[in-house]
Amino acid sequence: MDAESILRGFTTSLRLLTRLKPGGGEAQDTRIVLAAFPAVGLVAGVIMAGLAWLACRGLGAQAAAYLAAVALPPVYWWFTEGRSLKGVIGTAANWRPAEGADSAEEKRLRPYWVLLAVQILFFSRAALTGFIVLNCDSRVFWLALAPVLGLTAHAHLLAESSLPPDQRGRLPLHWLTAVVLVLIPALLMRAVVPALLALTVTWAVTGALNRHLVRRCDQPLPEYTHGAVREVVELLTLLAGLLYFSSEYAV
Repeated sequence: MDAESILRGFTTSLRLLTRLKPGGGEAQDTRIVLAAFPAVGLVAGVIMAGLAWLACRGLGAQAAAYLAAVALPPVYWWFTEGRSLKGVIGTAANWRPAEGADSAEEKRLRPYWVLLAVQILFFSRAALTGFIVLNCDSRVFWLALAPVLGLTAHAHLLAESSLPPDQRGRLPLHWLTAVVLVLIPALLMRAVVPALLALTVTWAVTGALNRHLVRRCDQPLPEYTHGAVREVVELLTLLAGLLYFSSEYAV
């Protein structure tokens, strides 16, 4: 693995996951492309946290919190081409609460399930984002860690479905990248405890959901499910940061 292959893997991931389309050839090693997913998440997260920080400097804490709550989730979904949002919609639209074909009542209610899922998602992300930005200190950069872990979960699910078992490794590259990209900013924010908790929860939730859904579907997970898992992980990461920063243990 050399610098050129790493850069090519990063630019390939950037083209796949965001609206940024840098030039360059496609990476041939899928493991390197997946290892770059957390780095792409950091790019997206730093942009969101940077916008929140600028709003704090220009508007003050309360106005910045309101603006971040309303504006940052749509900006994030736009920048990432809405893959995780589409995943939530696809999961809600295709979810089967019972075995067999949909009943007439289930078909009638399905559009409402989709609408309810999107509303819960938006208001949850808006509330968590707003409360994290409310203090307008260095903790706004916790927003940068959620996409890192979300895309790590996405990379893990893709590795489970696309890589042969002998290439996955006991400690895959995307997890090593995530640990570095999460713990270094957490040290600077003095938030190592919630960072370790978020890493642990991401690993546990991703593995548990993958095993449960594979058993349920008896086939590889559809792509939209990866996006839904990614959203769940990002919301849990934001929640872990908010709970820690609101507690008496925060430094």
